[in-house]
Amino acid sequence: MGSLGPVFATDAGFVALTAANPANWNNSPLCEPVVWFSEDGSTWTLVSRDSPFGKGAVVQDVASRGGRHVAVGAVGTTGGAVWVSDDGLAWERLPTLEWPEPCQETDCVAANFGLIGDVAADESGWMIVAWDGAAWTSADGRTWQPLRGWPEIRGGYMSPSLSLGPGTIVASGSLPGPWHQVVVVGTIQP
Repeated sequence: MGSLGPVFATDAGFVALTAANPANWNNSPLCEPVVWFSEDGSTWTLVSRDSPFGKGAVVQDVASRGGRHVAVGAVGTTGGAVWVSDDGLAWERLPTLEWPEPCQETDCVAANFGLIGDVAADESGWMIVAWDGAAWTSADGRTWQPLRGWPEIRGGYMSPSLSLGPGTIVASGSLPGPWHQVVVVGTIQP
């Protein structure tokens, strides 16, 4: 199976993502990941040798809610990307996100390749965070809106960790010069 990326439960079993090329076994995020499936979590089958995320795709994180799965990352240098799946095996790339001001997508791409680093879901909805701290929310995992007013960390390097709780968001990451950890707390409305 090689290097293991995100693993998550589906209605039919479990899905794991691995790097398609064994030479990329230690890359993070996963480059052009392939999908493995297991009914019981112990015996795994490669679904296809081709990545359902497309050429040049990298996947950073996956979250699940109500039978829907959302993967985030980037495609080449074209910026952040979001994919959605209802079975974890076939993935659809969603339209490019609208980047919140003041950071426009082209600025973010130059600074951080527009990489979306983390996705989380709970009963209130979905949230994704880019490495520059920009954030988006969704009620269904398909339609995303910029989270305006989110205390993002513009110009920083937010290798994000994201958690949603009842109405509360906690995100953490790092800022350069000198490097230091930060924690951002906010609220989310479905």
